[in-house]
Amino acid sequence: MSAFTVKLSLLGLQTVIAGVALLNTNPVLANSNQPQSKVEFLESQNSHNANDLLSGGIIDRAIKRNYIIEVEEIAQTQSGSNPAKFNPWSISAEALFLTRNIPGGITTSEFYDVNTAETGETLGTDNLDFNYELGTRVTLGYSFNSKNSLNFSFFGLQQFETSARITAPAPGFPNPIIVQADLDDTPIFAPFDSFGDRINVLDQPPPAGQGNGNFDITRSFISGYEHRISYESKLYNFELNYQRDLGSTRTFRPSLIVGLRYMGAPEEFSLNTGGAAAFPPQGLLPVPRGEYKVETKNNLFGIQIGANVDVDLSRNFTIGLRGKAGVFGNHGEQNSTISAFDFDTGNLVDRIEDGETRWTVAPILEGTISADWRVSRNVSLTAGFNVMYVSGVALAPRQLDDFASTGKFGSIDFDGSSFYYGPSVGIKVVF
Repeated sequence: MSAFTVKLSLLGLQTVIAGVALLNTNPVLANSNQPQSKVEFLESQNSHNANDLLSGGIIDRAIKRNYIIEVEEIAQTQSGSNPAKFNPWSISAEALFLTRNIPGGITTSEFYDVNTAETGETLGTDNLDFNYELGTRVTLGYSFNSKNSLNFSFFGLQQFETSARITAPAPGFPNPIIVQADLDDTPIFAPFDSFGDRINVLDQPPPAGQGNGNFDITRSFISGYEHRISYESKLYNFELNYQRDLGSTRTFRPSLIVGLRYMGAPEEFSLNTGGAAAFPPQGLLPVPRGEYKVETKNNLFGIQIGANVDVDLSRNFTIGLRGKAGVFGNHGEQNSTISAFDFDTGNLVDRIEDGETRWTVAPILEGTISADWRVSRNVSLTAGFNVMYVSGVALAPRQLDDFASTGKFGSIDFDGSSFYYGPSVGIKVVF
């Protein structure tokens, strides 16, 4: 408990009345156990107690002399109330549901009518249906003051898996399903291509020291009447961001974001063929099962900038918009393997493999809209929707390679892009 001082100055008459009301209603003054409050007249430097004020004499003289009462300090009540405490730390944890698609699509196989040379049904990434996968986002923040803060965040752990297949009406030779190369949308091989100069399905001798020369890989792809593709990918993201307030008002808070970011996006893609072929007069004979498997890794490092805007719609409800963009260095890697397996035993009968690692440039664009509901002084519930576009990455399906055209098996392709999107829900605590 402390006394308060009221100063009188030549500023006007209206505040005198407010000062009188304060003296009559303040619970500290109303309590007889509290020390007498004092009023100082700046002009005379004389002090008087509260009872003198309430008696009317001094107040009357103040009104007549056109003084006002300026409250300099309000006494604390018996409960000992304190100013609002500044909480520099915050932590949020969210469930992040993401799905993805590949803009443009990538074709791996298609039907080919050997009589009319017309193409039909295709198989590729457009046939893959990625579900929403559950991951997490955790953010730890520290505020140096009301304008400057630093936060570290992680999101990821989603594992995207999907598959699709295309099947010929009946086994036969040559099979009407052909494999496509992504580079120029022309077949890696076509039915009735001569075996005479072909050692493997890609119409070029395999890398030095690889392949057995028995056409097992060729037969596994040209004779299998079912093609099946499988696609797996993961996502990991780490960020360290500095956030600077740009001049907030009571309900509108814009800020600038500058930070460091790492993103990892490993993928695995496989094209599998299988079945049996008719070789007259022997009839239906098993042929090796073919597998074209590609593994890629994308490691993106760089600096990003962005902006955040929070708008208070009420005391406890806030809408937020956030956007970030950056151009990153991507250290990409791909490894490709083409194998033939015995139809009956599953044993490996032929294989070629190669790969490449190099750097490229990869842009990332990300945006989030969120809604926060403050349920207590320190706890808020949050929900939002998130989008992210990543380009300049080595998508595994794009590595299917007609290396007869490129001259090198296993060369890396960085022309891929991915679009991720989905909702999030979570909780935020400040302390």
